[in-house]
Amino acid sequence: MTTFKNPNMIKQIITSIGCILIILTSCTKITKKDVTIIDDIRLGTTEDGFNRQCDSLKNQQILFYTNSIFGRLFSSSENLDEFRIKGYVTNIFNTSYYNGDSPTLQHYGLFSLINENGTENIVGLNVLLGYMLTTKNYNLPLFSQNMSCSQIESIDRMLTEKYGKPDSILKNQNLTFYVLKKNKLLSYSSDTSNFGEMLIWKTKYLDITFFKGLASGTDTYNSKKNSYQIHFDYNIKRIISYEEYNEGIRPCYSFSYICYKLNDPAIKDLDLERVKL
Repeated sequence: MTTFKNPNMIKQIITSIGCILIILTSCTKITKKDVTIIDDIRLGTTEDGFNRQCDSLKNQQILFYTNSIFGRLFSSSENLDEFRIKGYVTNIFNTSYYNGDSPTLQHYGLFSLINENGTENIVGLNVLLGYMLTTKNYNLPLFSQNMSCSQIESIDRMLTEKYGKPDSILKNQNLTFYVLKKNKLLSYSSDTSNFGEMLIWKTKYLDITFFKGLASGTDTYNSKKNSYQIHFDYNIKRIISYEEYNEGIRPCYSFSYICYKLNDPAIKDLDLERVKL
């Protein structure tokens, strides 16, 4: 058995062990920056904590009607409240380049929270992309899950600039997307008729997914007038003529979204699987 008689040596050993423990601890500690996403919002809080963040960060909370109400405005039997939603949005995509001078056209990302199963802990955020247009005849703010292809490509570049080259790109069926029907958010999967494209980035603690959307069967965008046209003849293979293209008509994507989600190690390290009081 070895006996240490030199107190300075014992002190050095204890100090070294302490330093090693500090290093190991710091390697596994998740910082606020690690879980901060769009608009400086931080994941890992409760729903109340998320709402306080949005209020503090000046994120707008808007009241609108989903565009599934369109075409039902003429029916007196419909309850308009069934189509009404209130939620926080990001203004980061609301630029004059795509809005033009229109006072009634706005581009938003609508927040939809992802909770850890059985808890109120927020482990992810879906940002549903689209535009809001106030109807002239009824003065109702309608949110449409459509966006011009050129703006979707711009968002692609923004995400690539921030997170680098995607870790994977999916172009097939069974890709998840979300649809606002009345005041409910429903999940669907793409099929063989309309694939879509999904880009995925993985950081140490986050998975970022960008679903670029499906070919829109209802909307086209006029890049010269900064306006959308809604077509009542649903057609995902709509052909834009040479004359229309010269007039600024461009295709749109539907149901595009960005998803930010904590990965499993982050959820475990932050103890988000446990119900908190």
